[in-house]
Amino acid sequence: MQEYHAQITQAEELTRLLVTNPGRDIRQAAEIYAQMLRKTPKAAERIKQEVPFKHWGRLEAVAMGALDPRLFYDFSVGASVLRQMPLSIQKDVIDSGVNVTIGDGEHLIVQHQNLTREQAYQVFDARNKCLRSEGGQRAYLERSKQAKKNAAKTVAEYEWIGGKLRVNKPMTPREILMIIAEHGE
Repeated sequence: MQEYHAQITQAEELTRLLVTNPGRDIRQAAEIYAQMLRKTPKAAERIKQEVPFKHWGRLEAVAMGALDPRLFYDFSVGASVLRQMPLSIQKDVIDSGVNVTIGDGEHLIVQHQNLTREQAYQVFDARNKCLRSEGGQRAYLERSKQAKKNAAKTVAEYEWIGGKLRVNKPMTPREILMIIAEHGE
C-alpha cells in the first residue's frame, strides 16, 4: 500500500512539473520519470496516457541521459538536428557554439539556435552522429551545389503553362504521355 501511495505521489509531482510549470523543472521531472520507469514501468506508461504532454519522448531521453535538458524546449532548426547527436556533442555545441565553414577557409562560430536549416545539415552529420570537419563541410557544400544544378536541369526539361505542356528538349511520344499522365491532364 505504501508503494502505491509513493507511485501516486510521484505521478502527481510529475504532472505538476509538466503541466503547471512546463519548462522550468525538466531535470526534476526527468529524474522522477526515470525513477518511475525503473521501479514501476506500468505506472509510467499509465501516466503517459493520462497527462496531456506531447514531449514524452524527449522527457525519456533526458531521463536516460541521452538529451541535454537545455534542448528540451528548444524548437530551433539547429536544436532539431543537434538532438540526434550524442550527449557529449550536445553539451559542447550548446556551451561553445559550432564552427560553420562559409567560404574558402573562412568560418564562423555560431550558436545552434542561429543555424539555418542548410547550415545545420552542413555542420551535423546525423547519419554518423558527429560534427563534420571543415573538409567534410566543404564536401557537403559541393554536393549540395551539384544537386541544385542537377535539379535545375531536370526541371527545365518541360513546364506547364496555362494547362498546356511545353517541352524544352527532344522527347519520345511515350515520355510525353508519361508526363501528361503524371500531371493528370
